[in-house]
Amino acid sequence: MYEFHKGLATGVNIGYATTALMSFTAPPPLLSRKRVDNMRVHKWLSYVHLTGMITTNVLGNRIANDFQVNKPLHRAAALTTFGAYAAAIAIIKFEF
Repeated sequence: MYEFHKGLATGVNIGYATTALMSFTAPPPLLSRKRVDNMRVHKWLSYVHLTGMITTNVLGNRIANDFQVNKPLHRAAALTTFGAYAAAIAIIKFEF
């Protein structure tokens, strides 16, 4: 089960890093009509889930190397990351 989890995490990290690189290097929009719009909230949420991805990976590596890290802390970081990522997708999908 550990090898499956490790392989899945590697695949997710590669896909996430690729799309994050494309997102952060994209040019800004030419026109912005509202002070706070969906894209701006989406970008704020992207910083939250980027931080969560890094935290989840650091905690996962510390667990794998037998450091004293709570597994629930790693799980909480992963769930927070997933929540921010899902909210970022929802904010784009649905117009608020």
